[in-house]
Amino acid sequence: MNYLEIANTIKSSVGGSENILNVTHCATRLRLVLKDSDQFNEEEIKNIEGVVNTIKIGDEFQIIIGNDVKYIYNAFIDNDKKLEKIVSVKKKNSIKTLFFSFTAYIQASIGAIIPLMVGTGLIKAGLILCLQIGILSEASDTYQLLLAVADSFFYFMGVIAAIGAARKLNADIPMAVFMALMFFAPGFIARVAEGTDMNIFGIPVYSVSYANQFLPIIMSVWVMNKLDILLNTYLPDSVKDIFRPTLLILIMIPLNYCILGPSVTWLAYLLAEPFTAFINYPWVLTTLFGLLMPVLVMFGVHGLFFTVVSLNLFSQVGYDPFLMPGGFCSFFAIVAVSLVVGLKAKDSKTKSQSISTALTLFLGGVSEPAIFTVLINNKKAMGISMLSGAIGGLIAGILSVKCFMPVGGSLLMVPYYVGEGSPLSNVLIAVSITSIIAFVLTFVLYKSEDKVVKEV
Repeated sequence: MNYLEIANTIKSSVGGSENILNVTHCATRLRLVLKDSDQFNEEEIKNIEGVVNTIKIGDEFQIIIGNDVKYIYNAFIDNDKKLEKIVSVKKKNSIKTLFFSFTAYIQASIGAIIPLMVGTGLIKAGLILCLQIGILSEASDTYQLLLAVADSFFYFMGVIAAIGAARKLNADIPMAVFMALMFFAPGFIARVAEGTDMNIFGIPVYSVSYANQFLPIIMSVWVMNKLDILLNTYLPDSVKDIFRPTLLILIMIPLNYCILGPSVTWLAYLLAEPFTAFINYPWVLTTLFGLLMPVLVMFGVHGLFFTVVSLNLFSQVGYDPFLMPGGFCSFFAIVAVSLVVGLKAKDSKTKSQSISTALTLFLGGVSEPAIFTVLINNKKAMGISMLSGAIGGLIAGILSVKCFMPVGGSLLMVPYYVGEGSPLSNVLIAVSITSIIAFVLTFVLYKSEDKVVKEV
């Protein structure tokens, strides 16, 4: 895939650099704001290699690409002075722009921890399976050491998130890591465990444990970076190397312990509270998320729900009984619908795209290709997938299926849903019934004449 060629073709299809007011990207989409929206050539862009589909939300055009979007984005702005200036210039931001910038910052921070989370999560899932089939015992040294290593990541995941946050901000990475380590200072942890009252410069320090948390840390990195910019601007070069790190640390200590840490922790719990109220009635929210997941993905807000719901619940109760199980069933519904659409399709384009996107989701956990090529262009396919996802979510909730790691929705992710109170049999029942319902409904109700892939 030639990223530069793709980027240049997209650029020419939106009216060139001079027509671009803003360009950003998230995990899978290139996001553009244009001066003249009429110059956005939708059909031409959809024909570009690597482009899955396009969608317009408000005044923003979103080009769905997938995991390669960051490379295409870099090629998009490299050696383009106008776009580089747009990216680097500090603009007056609207509330909407600030909101999307903040969510992009959180997603970038989370992006740094996901690979390690998947790796250590798979180790924990494997340990659970080994216990269930009797290969290991909880008393064995092998089990204890593997569990200790896997748990260490979740205890310190905020430190890894700090690296992702610093990269997103082009901030001082060692200083960002130190901001995170400050929350895990042995002396501080010991005082928190003892319940001892503390203060710094006479300001009360709240006894809060920051294990398994990342939001307070990435907010600390954000504030630290703002202060660092000020100090770099106003400190004389002759003393900058000495006083910049010293002042940063001294200022951030009370900010972290007295303001940022406690307030962000409290806010995280407050955001999760409406969802934890349903902890004994998980079927309500699993049904809702099973129903709405394709829509959340389509509008690009699933990442926000993931942050507010899943990551908060992981840090508080150790699992997510709502969003991830509901979404898991929804993804299996989309796989079944896309597969049947492909099997029944008469034209080769619809057949190949539908089957390939079904396999991409089934094995790779990437739902956007299926949603933007199969579902978005066919109301019947969309309706069947949403109904089947809701039924599957209801079953998952009734069976108390839980997700113990924040992962995607592919077949390979099944072990992450196996744990205490969520046996493998319950997980398989939920996704199997979801898939069967979606497959049968699509087979009966969908006609191959229905338009799925738009001809260009």
